[in-house]
Amino acid sequence: MRPIPSRILTHTVTFKICAGVDTWNHPVFANVQVDHVCVQPYQSTTLTRDDTDRRESAICFIDAVRSTHFDADAGKIQSEDNGHVMQMIFRNNTYEVLLVDTLYDDKGLLHHYEVHCGERGI
Repeated sequence: MRPIPSRILTHTVTFKICAGVDTWNHPVFANVQVDHVCVQPYQSTTLTRDDTDRRESAICFIDAVRSTHFDADAGKIQSEDNGHVMQMIFRNNTYEVLLVDTLYDDKGLLHHYEVHCGERGI
């Protein structure tokens, strides 16, 4: 399979991975900038009995060949093992990483990651 076309990998994001906590039990984050990704923002709507809830969401596509090398799945696991959700910053919006899909090509090699994010505080 061919890599994701570079013409659509025009965005840069920063992932914040919890590296641990300080002496006051506040999270300490390591920032990782990932270039040449594609972010598709969208609004999700949840209907409840009481109200309609709209939140900003996004999917970030990280190509195995053309994007900056970043193991999104390992970053999410590390952050959660240290007690806090991994975050993604895109265009001054902070999202929580909800799910990472690791997708492989027909030869079993990594093709790309799909990082599903929701508005911070979900």
